[in-house]
Amino acid sequence: MKNVTVKKLSVVAIASCLLLSACSSENSAAPSSSSTKVTTTNPPTIKTTIPVDTVPAPEDTQPDPEALARNKECERVRPATPKPTEFDSWDSPGVLTTSVNIDSDGNTIVTGLISGEHDFDVTSKRKTVGVDGWSFKFLAKFNERQEFLWMKCQGEETLFHFYIEPTVNTDATGNSYQCGGSLSKFDPEGKLLWSTASDALSCATNSSGESVLAGPQAHFVDTKGKTIWSAKNCSCSAATFDQEGNIFVGGQNGLKKFSSSGKQLWSIGFRSRNSDFGPNGYSEYGGGVVTEQVGLRTDRDNNIVFVFSLNLKNDVDPSSNTKILSPVWFQDTVIAKYTAGGKLLWAKKVKIPKTVVKTTRYAEGYDISFIPNGDIIVLGGGKLGKNADQDLRLFLAKFTTDGEQTRFMWLGEYLSFIHNMGHHIVTDTNGRTYVTSAGEKLPPFLISRDM
Repeated sequence: MKNVTVKKLSVVAIASCLLLSACSSENSAAPSSSSTKVTTTNPPTIKTTIPVDTVPAPEDTQPDPEALARNKECERVRPATPKPTEFDSWDSPGVLTTSVNIDSDGNTIVTGLISGEHDFDVTSKRKTVGVDGWSFKFLAKFNERQEFLWMKCQGEETLFHFYIEPTVNTDATGNSYQCGGSLSKFDPEGKLLWSTASDALSCATNSSGESVLAGPQAHFVDTKGKTIWSAKNCSCSAATFDQEGNIFVGGQNGLKKFSSSGKQLWSIGFRSRNSDFGPNGYSEYGGGVVTEQVGLRTDRDNNIVFVFSLNLKNDVDPSSNTKILSPVWFQDTVIAKYTAGGKLLWAKKVKIPKTVVKTTRYAEGYDISFIPNGDIIVLGGGKLGKNADQDLRLFLAKFTTDGEQTRFMWLGEYLSFIHNMGHHIVTDTNGRTYVTSAGEKLPPFLISRDM
């Protein structure tokens, strides 16, 4: 069997690739109120008429015979004396989960990359999946007791140390939607129903099975994979729905709201009020590590909750001259809440305890979920200490619906050059929060915490 070899990249290549952007966001169903139009002067809103691109329904993609053979071998019964998998942070991270979703029946669906062989079944009927020396993109499902149901190997996938794919969502009937270089739909038993190419950085799917693909353009896709409309120049990296079918897309530069027919209802563009930083927050004199991943959700009152990385003096409310936030040191994590009409309710920086301004390199904001009482859970990461390449850790922070931070929790270390754009969370009906991770040895390969 051929071994996958990944060459170590130069410092310059690593710095360049870290500037790649990606993000993921899942849908959150909530009631909606009527919206009011919000206008901005800098930058201006785009036209409310959205170009519509119609494409034929895609056909199922078929892997080549060699890939089929490897995929078949990827799932098999574990031998009596299994070979231990050696974890290597550079070449073999084990099971690297990049996205997670909980369906309407409480099943957990995870996706990401698997390198080597691993036990996905913790019962007495242990089953090994994977191929020693190979890396595969995968999609796996566990029931509400975290018992293994099925796993799909989806062809060889080389790590390249800047792995940003894929994301996963579900609809009301238990179908799974995997988004990466393509958007693919799987039935509850794991059968591929269709797949269509995309340039999306992330996707969101509503309860009916309609999806929004967020990337250079925003695409609205029906349950058959057919594009209904597209919004050009979206430059978005996250998307979500409300219960009325309205669509929200966002990125580090702001938010937009569309109707289900593709009409732009409002746009909020963040703008810098600090000349010390250049485009995208990078210092005009060089340096800077920033991810474009953001978190975007609608709550049960149909407000929009948004988390992003603040790396310049930013105006998060262009209708006012007062709500300007600036990073404490190099970069902070900010959570902001807007009404369905686009009015800012509040914006707060995440407070990181026991840190000194001059030793906090930066903090990033990745994703959002809600616990049953409506409180908000923010997932972020921070580089602390004098050495910017060390002490890189994930964290969770809890906020009330009014924006009061009530809890902060550090999680484990993570490797930004591998996993800097695949940090996602979900919270179940019991309030337990699950975080995607690298190096977790037990299925479903997620960090779990009660907040």
